Amino acid sequence: MSRNYLELIASLPKEGTIFAYNANGAEVLRIKELIVEFPKYKDVLEKIIERFVDLAIPFTEGLIYDTRMAGNYSLKKLVSIVSDKSYQDLDIDEGMQAVYSWRDIDNGNDTNEEKTIDDLKK
Repeated sequence: MSRNYLELIASLPKEGTIFAYNANGAEVLRIKELIVEFPKYKDVLEKIIERFVDLAIPFTEGLIYDTRMAGNYSLKKLVSIVSDKSYQDLDIDEGMQAVYSWRDIDNGNDTNEEKTIDDLKK
């Protein structure tokens, strides 16, 4: 298993809820892929999956709706409704940009890794 995946397992607390927006459509799917690729870690990865709470569910199920959403329940849309913050104010403001930035770090191609990691966290 790659160093990054082992760090993921080691860095997560061993108990408690893990909150993520659209966890079932992103994080849980990736972890299930890891189970297939690294069956040795199946038990620990399945325990991580069990702890996820998907914060998108109240929106995707229509339990919470604001007409300003205009049928869009993306996190970018919701942030713009509930705060004065905007993804456009970030140096990394789009999902695929985040993916490519992380790949550059992982491949050793980022000359300013510390700043990129800070930008990804924001």
